[in-house]
Formats: sequence, structure tokens, C-alpha cells
Amino acid sequence: MPLLSLDNSEQELEMLKEHCTMDERRTNANYRYLIDLTTKEVKFFEEHYSYTKDTFRKGKDITERYDEYLKTIS
Repeated sequence: MPLLSLDNSEQELEMLKEHCTMDERRTNANYRYLIDLTTKEVKFFEEHYSYTKDTFRKGKDITERYDEYLKTIS
């Protein structure tokens, strides 16, 4: 069942908690996602990590990769 088809933000949040790692910072992650359950919007961004400053920076919007992936599994 696709995440945003539930039409119930509480159920959708429970699904995310069950299947996703949330609020975790990993230096080996190369993308981040933003999911807004109220507007039903999912966005993916490249992520850049600075080892010297120990900071993350949001990069290029790569949401089209997510959209293309969804088309292949539908």
C-alpha cells in the first residue's frame, strides 16, 4: 500500500515509524527525504556531509528519481 494513499496522517506516520529510520544522522547517507503528510508531498534531496565541520547540507532536488521509480513499480 503506497504511503500517501491511506488518507489518514496518523496511520501514515505509524507506517513511516515502522518502516523508516527517522531523525537519524548517518555520514554514509547520500540523500534525505522530506515527507509532508498534510500536503501529501514527498521530496528527495542530495545530502552533503562535511567531516571537518560535522554538518549536513541539503543539495540538489532529486525527487524526479523517486517519481521515476514509482512509475516502474506501478
